[in-house]
Amino acid sequence: MVEEKKTHKQYELTKIITQLPCGTILYRIRALRDISDDVKAGDVGGWVESEFNLSQNNTCWIYGEAKCYGKGRVTKRAMLYGEASVYDHGYLTDDAKIGGTMTIRGCTEIGEDTWLYGSDEIELCTLRFFNQR
Repeated sequence: MVEEKKTHKQYELTKIITQLPCGTILYRIRALRDISDDVKAGDVGGWVESEFNLSQNNTCWIYGEAKCYGKGRVTKRAMLYGEASVYDHGYLTDDAKIGGTMTIRGCTEIGEDTWLYGSDEIELCTLRFFNQR
């Protein structure tokens, strides 16, 4: 009897690619299992440069034509949709939702329950300090 290999990954990189004007190659993602109420196994999502860009844990997802590349990262329950982009150390976490044609870059961290939609570009270089008691 052959045992079926179980995967803990929530998505895979497909062979569908696109190239950015800067030369960066991005891969379309496909869900390997049900991730949330609206992302089911087999659904295709947005674009990443590598698995570094989108966590394999929780319910984070990149939808439609949205892109995350370079050192950009989407984690926890964050959602990137529309034609939004995250790159250059941009970081989406917690329940952040970014859509439209928004661009998040620089040392920018968007988290908690933040919703941003539109056509703006956000670039910050901030340090985040935590109270240690």
